[in-house]
Amino acid sequence: MISSVSLKKGGGSKRDPKPKKASSSKRAQKRKLKQDAQDTEEHELESLLFGGSIGNYERSFQEADIMEGSTTGSYDVARDQEISRSDDEQDDDEEHLVDEQDFDEHGIMIDRSSSFRSTKLFNNDKETAFEVNNKKETTKINVITADDKGLVEATTTAKPVWVDSEEEGEDDENASKQKVSLVSTQKLKKLRSSLDQTSVDTKEYVQRLRERHEYSTSVPTSWAKVEDFHLREHIREGINDDEIDKAMSTSAHQLLSNSAAPLTSHDINGIPSSSALVAQSIRLERQPDANLMEPNKAAVQVVKFHPRHSKVLFTAGLDKTLRFFQIDGKTNPKVHGIHFPDMPIMSASYLGPEGSAVVLSGRRSYFYVCDVASGNVTKIPRIMHRPEKSLERMITSPCGKYIVFIGYDGHAILVDGSTRHLASTIKMNGSCRAVSFSPCGTYLFSSGSDGDVYQWDIRKTSSSIPKCVRRISNEDGTIVQSLALSDQFLAVGAESGVVNMFPSPCASDPDFSFNESYFSSSSTKQVAPLKRLMNLHTCATGLKFNHDGQILAMWSRFVNGVGSLKLVHSQSQTVFSNWPTNKTPLGYVWSLDFSPNSEYLAIGNDKGKCLLYSLRHYAD
Repeated sequence: MISSVSLKKGGGSKRDPKPKKASSSKRAQKRKLKQDAQDTEEHELESLLFGGSIGNYERSFQEADIMEGSTTGSYDVARDQEISRSDDEQDDDEEHLVDEQDFDEHGIMIDRSSSFRSTKLFNNDKETAFEVNNKKETTKINVITADDKGLVEATTTAKPVWVDSEEEGEDDENASKQKVSLVSTQKLKKLRSSLDQTSVDTKEYVQRLRERHEYSTSVPTSWAKVEDFHLREHIREGINDDEIDKAMSTSAHQLLSNSAAPLTSHDINGIPSSSALVAQSIRLERQPDANLMEPNKAAVQVVKFHPRHSKVLFTAGLDKTLRFFQIDGKTNPKVHGIHFPDMPIMSASYLGPEGSAVVLSGRRSYFYVCDVASGNVTKIPRIMHRPEKSLERMITSPCGKYIVFIGYDGHAILVDGSTRHLASTIKMNGSCRAVSFSPCGTYLFSSGSDGDVYQWDIRKTSSSIPKCVRRISNEDGTIVQSLALSDQFLAVGAESGVVNMFPSPCASDPDFSFNESYFSSSSTKQVAPLKRLMNLHTCATGLKFNHDGQILAMWSRFVNGVGSLKLVHSQSQTVFSNWPTNKTPLGYVWSLDFSPNSEYLAIGNDKGKCLLYSLRHYAD
């Protein structure tokens, strides 16, 4: 193996001279002196902080003198032996003093007195004084020595750095004498009440620390408190609470009289601005499930609020049971239940504005009418002159005059609400998939596979046959699956998931009605919708407006979770973005309904639960 050797310039390598061997005894003496100096400094700090015995200091000075004598060659062996004896006696005395001293929570021994006694033997009777320097402060310690059998008394003027008045049992006057600097660090400067303040006592220091902590951990709300000087004066004078409330309402009325008038004097699309719903965000509050006491054993096909009482609703489904519940916000007790052993319920609705009866139908050729007050159930075996074997899709008119079933081959069957006999039928092109009444109950809208929306006038005519007064072509071009109407809008839900919003053809406000020149009773006119809502990605199986038409609910049975339901702000045609969320337990939404005053929103899902939410805009 060849190793590379670097040669210096000028020939061969030049060896370094050997270092001179220093005296081992001198190096040991220097290390000893350095160690003694460090020990002396540590003992000085302990004395200043904790007030320890000074015997250690004196021993350190004597050892330093011994080392100094050894360097000069005048080391006294007898003196060394005497110091050793004195050290042993001092250790015994210090063990005796431990019992009189205290220990802190960390196990550190603290001498709590400013003066202390220690026993030590000396050969000479003299008085010694020396100074201990600790940075900028100088502390004088006086040592009074005695003979070989005497006692040594030592006093010091050093003061403890911190004194806890509660731990020491001292009074507040002694605690107030302790000062804490407020300018030593930048954090403590924040506790000053003025720039020229440099220190405070311990009690004030603790109080300011607490105030600072409360201020930094809490949000100040004092700016939101409105106080009336005159009301405070009245309270001091002893005026009762009724007069104060009257004064507060008067002052509030005077404050709002000038600014509130422009807000309430203008309406937004027929809705007073004071009750107008704000777009983008809606406030809902989860309530106990409406059917909490007795959930459905199958999917909730229908959920309906009573038309007059917002605290009463019913649920129905494939478990063949109709259940009534009273909404109290706590347990929502069950009021009544009716079981239909021969018919799984697919559709149900209150009959008439009084809600005195409930009509129920399913995949059967017959249907039931249940009297709510008496509980009597009437079975209608079949509809005369009609071949339908399934009446699963059904609605009732707002006035209770008609019951409408979706039949075969584009037919819609109108049954008289009082006699339960066939009243009339309507026929449209293609198959009928969806029907809906106008809020006034004068017109019936139907749509289906051809994608067009038909408007029928069902008022009594000489021929007693409803007349198609308008036909609206939906631009989507796919099968229409659901319809909903309000006083201002018409919503059309397609099988593709697109929901188109049109102005209502039967609106009383001309700003929201179609121009008559666009349509005729015999021709179709294609009109662009106001808005195309594409938030549902599957079939729009249901649409529902609330009582004042400001909210449109659209849902799909074919998707689970947040994508199954959307709430739309009707005036801006935008979806509320804050609800539902990924944590909303919707499941597969099968049915939905608003209470008469829109205080509640009920949602029936595939798990048999009827979720209940409070709409805070209307509840407040």
